[in-house]
Amino acid sequence: MATRAKRPRDHVDGPGPSQQRKRSLSPPTLPPPPARNPQTVYLESLLRPHCLSLTLKSKRDDGSHVVSTQNRSISSMSLILGNVIQDQLDLPILQLPLPGQLNGGLERTVEGELLEGIWYGLAPEAKYSYARQLRHIVNSMRAGINPVRGASTGQFKNDLLGSAFAGSFSLMLDHHAYNTYWVVRAKPACRQFVAFLASSFVSSVPTNVAAALTCQFRSDYAIRFTHGELSPGNIVVQKNKIVCILGWDSGGWYPEWWEYVKFFEARIRPENQDWYEYARHIFADTYPNELVAYQGIARYQRQ
Repeated sequence: MATRAKRPRDHVDGPGPSQQRKRSLSPPTLPPPPARNPQTVYLESLLRPHCLSLTLKSKRDDGSHVVSTQNRSISSMSLILGNVIQDQLDLPILQLPLPGQLNGGLERTVEGELLEGIWYGLAPEAKYSYARQLRHIVNSMRAGINPVRGASTGQFKNDLLGSAFAGSFSLMLDHHAYNTYWVVRAKPACRQFVAFLASSFVSSVPTNVAAALTCQFRSDYAIRFTHGELSPGNIVVQKNKIVCILGWDSGGWYPEWWEYVKFFEARIRPENQDWYEYARHIFADTYPNELVAYQGIARYQRQ
């Protein structure tokens, strides 16, 4: 009687995991913080908040005037960014001093009103007009502002990443409504920025989840100047024109997708939720894959 030959065990079990697929990706790791030195201390000092008393004056259709004053927090880093913008671009922003030039409180008056107060009552045509104006501002920002180092010598490079720079060190920020994550690192690149975002995960996030989110980002993005919180609450308008952009505490030079994904994280009043629908009119470039990944990252960050 003929006997059947035994098949090798590997034929029965099939190829192992290493043969079936490539090795699983690991989430990027953030390098340890540098030793404290004058440059890192300087960058950390830029997180210091100041109080800005902002008065808005607007004129109603009946000829009466509306005056409102609000206190807004503004960081030293934001003051530096404002001066960089003034030096390099013609953007509608507040004229504010550098941190070292502060003498007492900050008070400014702007003719106009916040877009968030009137957005819900605007016709679609008016909303579209404001979106197109903002598109022009965003395109100008992304094309025309170079980073400037503080407390250093030598010339800057156009691929610096962060909100402020000193020597080889960068201050990176991820600003949220009730929390701001920040780190100082030497010469960070796009992958280190993603590692910084993942470093704020709650400890219970599985490694596979962290890897699945962070692997959605490439390592070769262009670096673009970014506002970081484009919302009606940071836009002053007058006579159907944008006259001032506020809220630069989240600004800096970041991967090209950062402005787009942070747009959907900005705080919006309930009656203004259709603001997000105008993203397609505001942004020339969109990043849907990065948006989905960052939505996942924001979900798992410590609050």
